[in-house]
Order: sequence, then C-alpha cells, then structure tokens
Amino acid sequence: MSIVIAIIGFGVIIFIHELGHFIFAKLTGVRVEIFSIGFGPSILKYKRGETLYQLSIIPFGGFCKLAGDDIKDELKGEEYEFYSKPPHIRILIAIGGVLFNFIFAIILFTSVNMLSKYEVLLPPKIYIPEKLYEYPAYKAGLRSGAIIKEINGIKINSYNEIVQIVGTSMGKDLNILFEYEGKLENVKVTPNIDKQTGRSIIGIMNYIETKITYIADDSELKKFGVEKGDRIVAINGEKILTEVDFIEKLNSLIGRDVHFEIEKTDGKIINGNIYLLRNMDLKISFLPDPVLIKGLSFNKAFLKSFKTMKDTVYLFFKSLRLLFTGKVNVNESLGGPIKIIYFSSEIAKTGFRNFLEFYGLLSVILVIMNLLPIPAVDGSYVLFFLLEVILRKPLNKKLIIKIQTIGMIFLFILMGFVFINDILFFLKK
Repeated sequence: MSIVIAIIGFGVIIFIHELGHFIFAKLTGVRVEIFSIGFGPSILKYKRGETLYQLSIIPFGGFCKLAGDDIKDELKGEEYEFYSKPPHIRILIAIGGVLFNFIFAIILFTSVNMLSKYEVLLPPKIYIPEKLYEYPAYKAGLRSGAIIKEINGIKINSYNEIVQIVGTSMGKDLNILFEYEGKLENVKVTPNIDKQTGRSIIGIMNYIETKITYIADDSELKKFGVEKGDRIVAINGEKILTEVDFIEKLNSLIGRDVHFEIEKTDGKIINGNIYLLRNMDLKISFLPDPVLIKGLSFNKAFLKSFKTMKDTVYLFFKSLRLLFTGKVNVNESLGGPIKIIYFSSEIAKTGFRNFLEFYGLLSVILVIMNLLPIPAVDGSYVLFFLLEVILRKPLNKKLIIKIQTIGMIFLFILMGFVFINDILFFLKK
C-alpha cells in the first residue's frame, strides 16, 4: 500500500509541474495538444476540445505537448503556435512548471509546519565508544558524558538538534561548547563526510542511560521482577552504561544464557537469566516519553516554509559540489524515480507529516533541476528565450537544434545510468 501511495505522490508532483505549463499556455493562447502524466502507451485517455488528456503506463514523468513547440518544424504562422509567440511569452510558459512546483512546495511546507507532532526529545548528552575514537569528536577532545550546550553559537536543547546541525554542516568546522565534569569547554571539530549519504559525521552517539522507561506486561524481564524505573547495570558481569552498550552486548550473546543485573528504584540489586534467541524482543525501552509539539500558526508556518526552501537549495548545491569533488559515492547517493518511490514508500510508513515534508523537498529539487541551464530541460529554453530578448532577434535554429540534441543524448545517458544504479541498489538489498 505504501508503494501505491508513493507512486501517487510522485505522480502528483509531475502533474503539478505539467499543470503549470498547461495553465500558462492556455492563458497566453497557445494550443495544448497533449497533456500526459507518464510516458509510453496510454492506460486512460480523454479528449476535450483541442487537448488529449492521458495517463500513460510508465509513471516516471510527464509532458505537455504544445502546438508548434518543435523548433525543427515549419510554423504555420498561427497565433496558437508556441514559437509564433514573442520570447517573453515563451519564457512565461517555460517557467510555468517550476513556478507551480515552487508554490506546491510552499503549500506542503506550510502544512507540515502547522501540523502538531509527537517527538522523543533526547537530552544533548553524548557517548563515544572506543570504536569511534578515530573520529573527529574524540580527537578534538569531546568525551562520553559531555553535554553539548552550543554549536556555532546556536543553543542546543536536545540531541535531535545536534544530529540536524552536524548532519547538514557539509564538512564545515563546528565550534562546540560543551559541559564535562562540571566545566565548560570549547572545541573546534571538522566533520568527516559520509561517502554513502553525503551527511557530515563527527563520531558521537546519544548517551541514553539504561533506566527502563517502558516494559511490556509480557516482557521476559518481568519474570524476575523488573519494573519501569529500574536500571540495567550489568550483563554477564560486564558493566552497562548506555543503550548502545546494552544493544551491542546482547548482539554478541545470541544463542546463549544471559545474566542480567538490575538495580531497583530503592537501590536493591536483583538478578535473572534469559536464554537469548535471535531477533528476540525484550519489549523494553530506555527512551523518554514522546512530547507533543504543537504546530505553528498559519503566518509563522508560511514564513518558515521559505526558510526550509532556502535551506534545501543551499544543501542541494553543497551536495552537488561534494558529488563532483568525489567526497561522496555517486553510486550510493545518486538515485532516480525508482529509488525515490522506494524511499518515499518507506517514509510513508513513518507518518503523513514526514511524507508531506519529503514531497515538499522533492518539489524544491525539481524546481532547481528544471531551472539549471542544461540542454533539454526548462532552464535551457528560458536561457535561449532570454538571449532572444536581449539580442532582439531570433537565435540560429541550427545551433539551438545541435545544442538540444547533444543535451538529449546526455540526458538519455544519464537516465540510463540512474536507472541501472537504481536496479543495482535493489539487487544489493
């Protein structure tokens, strides 16, 4: 079901984009011959007036076929032909798609900002196990138990904020103010770039203590008197400090008897053994209860949507730079429609709010990609038409045809690479 929802979501973005071209073509008197969502043979089609509306079998795109929009064809001189219109009208039609995607993104982001959400706010206390000692955080002087107070002057209230700021820093230096053993200290940390995701990492984890905040009635630990508020202090005689220690220790003991030492709320120590089966769920949690975060008012949500848009554009171009400089793995980070639909189906499982936000981000990326002056996309047509306005004469048709042909060949090669990359991604899974 989530796959179907993801395909519909992807189709909506394409529909919005093509609708932009359609509306501006109609408003400026250009005839729309075909309005198609998808490519290939049509599944459904309906003709009304001069336009054939169709839904095609391949849902990874769409197109709006305008009368006289092929520069290679001879024009009839009719007012309804695209190339019979002055360049400023053609610019308006060409940017109609990205304008509608921009508006759609703002609507989605505003809606997301207005929605309330439950979020687990983790304290900004960090844990650095020995396996992360070679990462930037430990080398810079951060230690387990440190409480992050500020990053680059931004006050930190939860570990969630640390993840957001560090992850999107794109390898830039971070000035971190932290408290450790009662003293405030300041260090500069230069993050590594994860080649698979492009996110910045410094080698820290959240310090989640092993105090039980939830235990199910049918948990195996209930058998020897474990209750909410108790603390797991040792497993097989080895001291356990954090949730990370707990998980790693259990993973190393699958198929064996596990001896638990638990400190009760009154300080008493109780013991118990469990034979640990693979994928066994002890049905406990160390996380704090989710907190309800109320949505913003319309005005605040609307204004915040522009900041989200700006941040997305910034991250896109920074990520692109990392891609071309080889700091991230192209095969891992580059994805096409198939991978997008897969990830959006996974996000759909996490909730409606996250789903809307993902498609808002996707709409912004579509805006950027279509505005780039790359042959065969909207941005190249806008550039040609702008030059026509500036030079006050039509451009050389043969030159434009050559540029667009080269662009189409490049685009098909890129699409082929992306498609193969998507297939390999699923084969690895």
